[in-house]
Amino acid sequence: MLLSIGVPDDYECNFHTRINVKPMYADALLWDVMDMQSNKDEPLSLRAIGAFALFGMPVIDTKMKMESLEISELECFVKGALKSLSDLLQLVKGNEEDWFYAEEKKLSQYYQNDALRLMILLQSEKYAEAMEYVSNSDSDTGGFENKGSNLYVRVIEYCRKRI
Repeated sequence: MLLSIGVPDDYECNFHTRINVKPMYADALLWDVMDMQSNKDEPLSLRAIGAFALFGMPVIDTKMKMESLEISELECFVKGALKSLSDLLQLVKGNEEDWFYAEEKKLSQYYQNDALRLMILLQSEKYAEAMEYVSNSDSDTGGFENKGSNLYVRVIEYCRKRI
């Protein structure tokens, strides 16, 4: 969850709440594919803000106008954002994986969607489907590169070893 206060071009102050989600296995699998296993030894916070961590799928993205910059107003917005997070956690509790897959399928495109979708396919051992996804992609690399090899090349190699 990312909370921010912004002042767009029209000088209206807004409180912005963004909640993204991803399966916990996604980054560890990405690091295996990209030959970056040492990242698994780093603090858990690396999954949220690391340079070689996947962004989550956007679930909540709201912008609300702030009337003032008073602490009481800010507290109200933060409490509302925390309630949204709590409600989301209660909604998916006990059904996290199925909920995530259903929500992810609804989205056509979001930041790093190719990489996250490939990790979902690899986790599900759908190697042929992952290789087909790479070959049908509009992108050339998948957005990640390590040791001179990009994500798509590494996904193909990873799949071929398992088929």
